[in-house]
Amino acid sequence: PPDLPHPNKCRSVFGFALETTVDLAVDLPEISGPPDLQLAVRLVGELPEPDAELVYASEPDKGADAGVTAFRAADEAIVRFRNTDEFRISDSRIECSLLSPDYDYLVPIQFLGIVMALWMELRGFLVLHASGVEVDGHGVAFLAAKRGGKTSLAATMVRNGHRFLSDDLVTLDTTGDTVLIRPAYPQFRMEPDVAGHFIDDWAKLPIVHPDHAKRRVPLSRLGRPMNAPVALSRIYLPERTDSSSMSIGSVRGTDAVIELIRGSFLPEMVAGFGLEASRLAKLARVAAACPVKRLRYPSGFDHLQDVVAAVENDLRP
Repeated sequence: PPDLPHPNKCRSVFGFALETTVDLAVDLPEISGPPDLQLAVRLVGELPEPDAELVYASEPDKGADAGVTAFRAADEAIVRFRNTDEFRISDSRIECSLLSPDYDYLVPIQFLGIVMALWMELRGFLVLHASGVEVDGHGVAFLAAKRGGKTSLAATMVRNGHRFLSDDLVTLDTTGDTVLIRPAYPQFRMEPDVAGHFIDDWAKLPIVHPDHAKRRVPLSRLGRPMNAPVALSRIYLPERTDSSSMSIGSVRGTDAVIELIRGSFLPEMVAGFGLEASRLAKLARVAAACPVKRLRYPSGFDHLQDVVAAVENDLRP
């Protein structure tokens, strides 16, 4: 296929310089090249079976991830999504083959999720299922499963003046003396009840996927971005409870590593590419370098300000 046309500027995504003409449904900040990564999309008539080793296949009933398969070839990774499209991932280029323009809306969801996460893991970064903010020079991650409260907590902190790093996926750089959180892209994805708490006209916001009600919330509606990596200072494990009390308690040693393993993104796929051992070593380093704390707090949006105040107090020296 022909090379991409070269725009004057690249776009920043997860702290990398991306060159693309693809609409990713988010206003990515412009930065100077050269690009770390190119993304191209082309229409194809069919998706032939890859001449590569199958290393991952999702469970048939895995909801939105059903039908995802991954293959390992000599010089690229291949991720296929049902019968809609596939991404061929190399060190500096990702090419999406799309069966129909009707599936255009899937490309931003897939690229900014599974595809970029795998590309970063293959390059030695660590991706967690978390949201991240910057608080007075501290990098903070809220690590939780779906509906665990991480987006609500991050959004409340951003609305209170702290800077946004990431929603849903946190990328960690463990290569230097300090573990760093990399900035992702300036957008939240919120369920209607969460969006309604933060945005009055939330129903006018674009949906993420036509089969679901989750909305795309531009960061500009809530606060400001942090555009540079930040040293990781805390990982909180939020747990909403029926109790009226709130507590922050340390999780140490093996228990901390286990929680980070649980919060890893794409664990089975990453293992299929032979990265399980190196990921475990990175997780152990993160647990040793950064306090991991369990954050238990009462359910309900009216408690979020108190939770934020408790986190701010915990971060003070």
